[in-house]
Amino acid sequence: MIRSALSAVALVVAVLAPIRAAAADLPTAVLAPYLQLQTALAADSLPEAQAAAKTLEEQAERLGPALTIAGVAAGKVAGAADLKAARAAFGDLSDAMLALAGGETGGTDVRIAYCPMAKKSWLQKGTEIANPYYGSEMLRCGEFKK
Repeated sequence: MIRSALSAVALVVAVLAPIRAAAADLPTAVLAPYLQLQTALAADSLPEAQAAAKTLEEQAERLGPALTIAGVAAGKVAGAADLKAARAAFGDLSDAMLALAGGETGGTDVRIAYCPMAKKSWLQKGTEIANPYYGSEMLRCGEFKK
């Protein structure tokens, strides 16, 4: 009985270790290209968005299974045929990033923003909304939640 309980604890530790490691690397390895991607989409720049997404995809792959969903979504942005497809994939990526962050930004200068038109959130720096879902069409649409 004690042996099976210890085995269960060891399994939980083994599963959570990569997640803890990924969370420690999140700001430097994944958050920077994510923020570049958000800025590029807000500026309607598909090539810059794709380059940032490719970097994020590579970093997510390097960090392991805890970032698989974010990596897959970043890969979809990197391979998007147009801004509309890139923005749709960015929504999935943002959901994954917010889940990894646990809905918190860790006291950094990164904030959680929300677009009521797209019904999606994203992470961004700064004090002025720069909407990645609509770019120049509705750049200031949204509000900061945190």
